[in-house]
Amino acid sequence: MRPVMVSVESCHGGPDNDGCSQVIPVDRLLSPFYLTISCHVEGNAKYTVEHTFDDVFEPGFRASEANWFPAPTKMLCGTSKDGYHSYSSPFTAARLRVHNGSGTVFMRGVHGGVQPEYAQYVSRPRAAPQPEPTRWERVVSWFKGVWS
Repeated sequence: MRPVMVSVESCHGGPDNDGCSQVIPVDRLLSPFYLTISCHVEGNAKYTVEHTFDDVFEPGFRASEANWFPAPTKMLCGTSKDGYHSYSSPFTAARLRVHNGSGTVFMRGVHGGVQPEYAQYVSRPRAAPQPEPTRWERVVSWFKGVWS
């Protein structure tokens, strides 16, 4: 996922004029899942970053009817200061909600991890190469096999 940035002006901003940004889907299948969200405030707006586990690609999905949970840190929950948080547990989407005050809040999300089709090459440690047995070790091994 490329870095994504959204902004909301005041508590009446956003696409639906409810103070919420558009929904940003994240790739929950990345393993390991790493997502860092940072917010920058210009003015004195109070905001919260929210995430959901609902299927945002389901036909008829409405952000206003989804179950939204506030960020698990005070740096992105109910504050008017710049902050960031790194998530390591997957969820399906995030959004920015501006509660009150005036000004603009900018939210940026940066996703990291390994795409599932490449995980097989990264997640397993490789075995160290074994040295070839010497000629004497092969002879001894042969005799052990014959006399056992």
